[in-house]
Amino acid sequence: MTSHFTTSYHKIVLTKNAKETSMSNHVEGGSIHTSRSTNKEAGVSTRPRWLQFSSFGCTLLMVLTIAVCATQLTPNQKTYATFLKKAAAKVTAQGNATLEFSDDKLRFSVSIKTSGLDGDTPIAAHVHDAECLGTVLFSLSGKLNGSGEVEFEEEFAKDKAGKNIPTTIPTNWFFNFHDTKVIDPQTGKGVSLGCEKLSVSDNGAKASAKVKNHTVTFP
Repeated sequence: MTSHFTTSYHKIVLTKNAKETSMSNHVEGGSIHTSRSTNKEAGVSTRPRWLQFSSFGCTLLMVLTIAVCATQLTPNQKTYATFLKKAAAKVTAQGNATLEFSDDKLRFSVSIKTSGLDGDTPIAAHVHDAECLGTVLFSLSGKLNGSGEVEFEEEFAKDKAGKNIPTTIPTNWFFNFHDTKVIDPQTGKGVSLGCEKLSVSDNGAKASAKVKNHTVTFP
């Protein structure tokens, strides 16, 4: 007696890497034929179509956002970037400051010389309390001339906060001078061109500080 039968069945096999595999087994006349195919081997992405387009869209949006942000700098950011280029080209500064009592007032005199900065650059000279970025006690301002120099002086009866000046100059005051056109984003203040602790003499009646050829650098 001869019997002939054909059996066909399909199995979906999920591997450990979540690969989709289809397998078809055909049994004819006692022989078994097996065929397998995977989407990965065929070079076809197994991710849903909507997810593929979503990933592409996010990448494109990120690139466009970076490009827009890079071109829309604030005026201060542009000024600071320009200053950094000048600093890299060796902006240097030297300054002398003296404090001395004149009757019941305190005379603050400053002379500054720079190289690498433009003429008419606004400069501020300060006396700070305790550290270079401490509280500003006395302030002078002016602009560099065409040679990169500026000199100014003023007498003060009270400090910047309106308090009476001390009878002697403290030993923890600092002389600092700044380019006020450029704001340092790290401090939120004008870029410092040099800072030095004031050296007190004559029993607190005088003080002076000298900054020698300070090269302006930034991280």
